[in-house]
Amino acid sequence: MFGPEDDEDFTPAVNSKLASLFGQPMEEGNASLTYTAPKQPKKTRPETASPASGSPGKLGIIVVQAVQTYRLEGGSYNNQGKLGAALLGNTSLKLYQLLLYKNKQQHVTSTKISDKFQFIVQDQNYASFYDDRGQNWSIMFESEKNAVDFAREVGLARACTPSEKGDQPYYVQDLKVGKGSGAEFGDLLEIRYTTLPFVNGKLEKAIESNIDAEKPQRVNIRKGVWEEALLGATKGCKKLIVLAPVLFGPWTPLADVNHRLVVEVEVGRIKTRKQSRESTPIEILNRPDSSESNVDSSTDETSIKARGASISEALTNSPKTYKASIISRMARMGQATLPLKGAVMCNPSDSEETEVKFTF
Repeated sequence: MFGPEDDEDFTPAVNSKLASLFGQPMEEGNASLTYTAPKQPKKTRPETASPASGSPGKLGIIVVQAVQTYRLEGGSYNNQGKLGAALLGNTSLKLYQLLLYKNKQQHVTSTKISDKFQFIVQDQNYASFYDDRGQNWSIMFESEKNAVDFAREVGLARACTPSEKGDQPYYVQDLKVGKGSGAEFGDLLEIRYTTLPFVNGKLEKAIESNIDAEKPQRVNIRKGVWEEALLGATKGCKKLIVLAPVLFGPWTPLADVNHRLVVEVEVGRIKTRKQSRESTPIEILNRPDSSESNVDSSTDETSIKARGASISEALTNSPKTYKASIISRMARMGQATLPLKGAVMCNPSDSEETEVKFTF
């Protein structure tokens, strides 16, 4: 339609200031008439907030520990070497994850934490769990403190995740295993505890503690109260208990009922319900030693001898009728506690005035 000659009409001249827009070389000229194309903004992905910012969309690091790892294969645990164990979370989204990794780029396994997640604390700083693929792992921490700190954060994360059953009255996470049989309803426990407010996924300053008290607190496991969370506790164990306001009990005047409480408990001696029926709590937990019993026995014996000597002296220095009166009264009460040497016991039917001969 247009010939080659027509195209020349649409080709900008070399000395045109618009030539730069069409790729033609541009000669020197008036700089004020030079067209400069605006810079286009670079296309970038929306940035994800850093963990410190607390914005949604990213899981931040809550706690990290070095652990020795073992994977269950063919009925036995195989050593997988030393790895990092990290608990990641986002408080606003209520998302939490347990991760085992070699480095930032190499993740070995992970599992999403829910209120049903089981982090099973074991003896000698071990713990076990199942990952998202159903694989069982056992991990060993470098110290008891590291094991307790990690388990504590797992327990708090479980309490923060939404529950299919709605709000629960309490959550329990073992921090350290104990020894012996688990406590049952009706059992009496000696405990030391620390109570802290749990606000927006974080622990605040303790409102009460008996850790430094001279004597531990004694509690009885009953249904419908906070002590119910101690069901199954063993001597020497440590537990993390997250309580809903309905179970605040003795801490109600001290706590904000708009938030939950965390009670960290260490269990001492346990007295079973059977033992409670056989003796009182004081007799079991504060039983006197044998030396105190011996002292009391000897004291009683000395006192009895002193009273006997006093009666004997009174009989010796009293008139015969008075002697007979005393003997008669003792006889009516039964067998004499301290028979006197040479005395002849009177018949209970005898009159108080009956004379009795004594040989001294």
